[in-house]
Amino acid sequence: CPAFEVIEDRGADYKKLDVRELVAENSWNGGIVLGAFSPKWPDLEAIEGVVELNGARIDTGHGRDVLGHPFEPLAWLATHLARRGSMLRRGDVVLTGSMAPTRFPVPGDRFRFTLAGLGDVSADFTA
Repeated sequence: CPAFEVIEDRGADYKKLDVRELVAENSWNGGIVLGAFSPKWPDLEAIEGVVELNGARIDTGHGRDVLGHPFEPLAWLATHLARRGSMLRRGDVVLTGSMAPTRFPVPGDRFRFTLAGLGDVSADFTA
């Protein structure tokens, strides 16, 4: 499904950012916004993702921009969990990575993310 992550950076100083802080903060996940799940899967390596802000196209990317293919981070996660004696379970939702740069909404912004052939998801950021 098309999705995006809502970042909560807790007022981080980006000039002093380090990877240990990102890991400790769970990469600042503040939540996720999910579109409708689709039973059909187009070519996920070639799929185009489009980000719109207030109706204007601002970013595009492709599935291959996520470590070569969106299944690469998924395979890594499954392997990592297996090594620890765990596994992914039916119903787990995994965001595999971003096709576009992080954006910082201001009150009143409306973001929409469309995956060609799969659908779209949007969120309004009200004051």
